[in-house]
Amino acid sequence: MPKFKGVEFDFGGGLVYIIPTLAVTDLKRYRRELAMLQKNDVDHTAGVDACITLVHAALRRNYPEMTRGEVESFLDMSNMLAAIKCVMNFHGLPGNLAQAGNLPKTNQGVNHG
Repeated sequence: MPKFKGVEFDFGGGLVYIIPTLAVTDLKRYRRELAMLQKNDVDHTAGVDACITLVHAALRRNYPEMTRGEVESFLDMSNMLAAIKCVMNFHGLPGNLAQAGNLPKTNQGVNHG
């Protein structure tokens, strides 16, 4: 059972995890990545890396054994934007990426837990 409440997210392939809020230490540690995504001022590689970093940081609060490599294996182009939207919106962070109008619709199952 997850330790922290968050957003229930279906990554596909039967992988459903609860994405909780970022810890304050992670908000501080990853402020550059957060700012970059909020401005939507990133190149493709930096944006993908920032998304992986932030989704991994949030998930490891509930799944401390989860590695960045595992997140890279189930995060893909079909679910990445929806997953980072959960991280950004769940934290109440403003910015282009966090606005629903800027994200493609996906068939990902997202529920607040």
